[in-house]
Amino acid sequence: MNSTIKKLLTYIKKYKIQILFSLAISAMSVWLSLYIPIIVASAIDYIVGKNQVDFTTVSGLILQIVQIAIVVAILQWMTNIINNKITFLVARDLRNDALKKLEKVPLKYIDINQHGDIVSRVISDVDQIVDGLLMGFTQIFTGVLTILITLFFMFSINYKIAIIVIILTPLSLFIAKFISKRTYHLFEKQSEIRGEETAFLNEMVVNQKTVIAYGEEKNNIDKFIKINNRLEEVGIKASFF
Repeated sequence: MNSTIKKLLTYIKKYKIQILFSLAISAMSVWLSLYIPIIVASAIDYIVGKNQVDFTTVSGLILQIVQIAIVVAILQWMTNIINNKITFLVARDLRNDALKKLEKVPLKYIDINQHGDIVSRVISDVDQIVDGLLMGFTQIFTGVLTILITLFFMFSINYKIAIIVIILTPLSLFIAKFISKRTYHLFEKQSEIRGEETAFLNEMVVNQKTVIAYGEEKNNIDKFIKINNRLEEVGIKASFF
């Protein structure tokens, strides 16, 4: 597992400038997003009661909130574009290396492995790995930054509430560990069944005339439904956890 991640990181390191830029934009987006509630709190202070509202000040604060929200939306849009670009480039590099590897492997490897499974690994599995790794990386950074900035604002407003949050935070770590243990094996099984399904579909499409000649359409449909039902069951469990 660790060796696989290290290999993937070597591909991502090529685009470290884009990643740093993405992280910097994410940091700005998080800071501004968390600053909006502070402005809302200030606006509420100017709403004392009926006929006791400082409309001039409140209007200015509302305008400020709208401006920040627009900036946050633009920053998040830029982050998504950069992340998608990095994902595409890393996936391209992985696929190019995979194809070069396939050109050098012995024919025995091609013969003993289902062609559809190999295609699935090069196409869909690469997409999932790269998306998961990059999105997970940026989400971890954004999540940690969100916690730190939130704690900073909380301590500046009410240190007692901040202390309660710090005490309860380890509980979320235990929950995350519980979830990750179960999802890992489920997503691994999901990938295996998807490869089996791709291999079956590839075989049926390539040998369509043979299937029709022997009247195996109904049997093959039943086989596909069974494979798909297993994929659905594992996929639902993985997504649920």
